Amino acid sequence: MTKSKTHKKKGAAAIITAAVLVLIALFGMAACSNAAQPGTGDSAGASTPKYTITFGVGSGLGTLKAQVDGKELNSGDQVEKGETLVFTAEPAQDYVLGQWTNAGTVIGEASTNTSYNYTVTANADIKVKFQAPFIEGGASLILSPDKLDIEVRVRTSDDTPVTVEGCTETELQSGTQTTTLHAKGTRVILKGKITDLDCRYLNRLTALNVQGCTALRYLSCYVNQLTALNVQGLTALQGLSCQDNQLTELNVQGCTALQGLESRHNKLIALNVQGCTALRYLSCWNNQLTDLNVQGLTALRSLVCDSNRLTALNVQDLPALQGLSCGDNQLTALNVQGCTALRYLSCCVNQLNADAFKKLFDDLPQRQDSDDAKCILYTEKNGVTEGNHTDFTAPSDLADSFNNVKTVKKWKMYKYNAGWNMVEL
Repeated sequence: MTKSKTHKKKGAAAIITAAVLVLIALFGMAACSNAAQPGTGDSAGASTPKYTITFGVGSGLGTLKAQVDGKELNSGDQVEKGETLVFTAEPAQDYVLGQWTNAGTVIGEASTNTSYNYTVTANADIKVKFQAPFIEGGASLILSPDKLDIEVRVRTSDDTPVTVEGCTETELQSGTQTTTLHAKGTRVILKGKITDLDCRYLNRLTALNVQGCTALRYLSCYVNQLTALNVQGLTALQGLSCQDNQLTELNVQGCTALQGLESRHNKLIALNVQGCTALRYLSCWNNQLTDLNVQGLTALRSLVCDSNRLTALNVQDLPALQGLSCGDNQLTALNVQGCTALRYLSCCVNQLNADAFKKLFDDLPQRQDSDDAKCILYTEKNGVTEGNHTDFTAPSDLADSFNNVKTVKKWKMYKYNAGWNMVEL
């Protein structure tokens, strides 16, 4: 090897060594810089995470506000982890605070305080519920300011009058006659041994609390402006009619004597009827239900749950069920196995395919000609999108089940034509 080549190699090595030393020095400076500024580099981890905070009034009338570090917070804003939010709830006139929830779960430590502090650890959806006040041994009604004359009927266990507060009238006689009450403000209180309460139809009630009526058997409050109704634990309640309101919540848990529940034409997103073992009639059509659990309701005779958002419905082993109407949902399956009393079924406007219908036909109970059993499978009504399978001549196994359920099991099969008239298939 020549001297010139040797010198060239030594020169190149020196250059590489110098470059490495420069990189080491720069890296060291950067490390020192990061160490001097906590939270901006890898040694301090990523920047503080932020979480989305939504909040609002769940039911009733009032306001809910939130602040962080003394600044107003809007629902949907993002807040850094570890920050403390101060929520302040203010009930509207005559309302009281009933409950705080986070993502639907009750916040026990908040109780019924009008202020609640929340330290951010995750996304949160804080809701507050306002309600009519609880009245020991009675009921409270909150009226619309533009409708202070209301019609009410009561019945008491011993036929004694009911005491009235907040009206020009001071007593309400027990019996079958409806009485017009003239309220002085928007809150009316009824006290007595009330077993039947009828405050239905165009009274425009915005809130109703009957939790103090422990002997209540029948409650009729339909066609009002109620957004929530709680009858939980009223073990004597047998009949409840609360249709045509604006209910998003209905609590009937523990109503072990309840036989009839009419809750159609509301905005219910959930309905828990588990434990209502005496229930015979349930109507909850035209709501926003995505799930409905009726398992174990062995006394149930009639179920009407059309026009919801159900994707599945299991009525298996309900031996008393005679009528089921579940059209205009998103059902992909329908289990009627063990419904030995069933004799009417309407399931049009769903997503039932050939396999779903074959199972349905195989599960339908044996009937007699005298039973006049009917099953409505689909519609041809103009403007309605029918998702069900409509050709029962194919596939062959479906055709066989279809013919068997008609000729052997004695079910009459129908469709709705364009004029919404039933036509036998």
